[in-house]
Amino acid sequence: MTKPDETVSLYVNQFQHRLPMFDRMHQEEMRAVKHDAVSRLFSDYRVFGDKSSYDALLRGMLSDEERQRLQIDPDFTRAWHLFVDMCWLKKRLTRAVLMVGLFILALGAIAFFVWSIPHVAGPRNR
Repeated sequence: MTKPDETVSLYVNQFQHRLPMFDRMHQEEMRAVKHDAVSRLFSDYRVFGDKSSYDALLRGMLSDEERQRLQIDPDFTRAWHLFVDMCWLKKRLTRAVLMVGLFILALGAIAFFVWSIPHVAGPRNR
């Protein structure tokens, strides 16, 4: 018999192995309804921007039996909450990196335009 922590770890590993296929199916579903990359980013980071909506989205990867187990099996429930927390943290970190990258890109563009103004304006009194 395995200890509860090993059982929880096993469940979390199973969820992690199923996540890429679920993500792929979700992206294909978004493409099927003609969502472009910008609208997919908007739905990922604004529509499912809070943890409870993201949890509801991820529950789509569970079978009916597993959804019922969330109500009755404490180890399975704990593993699910750990999995959702890890996915949520990854999503928040990805969002933070994207925001920092966009900020740096915007600052670089502003610096380039400020630097290029004298070169584009032509020679002054030489």
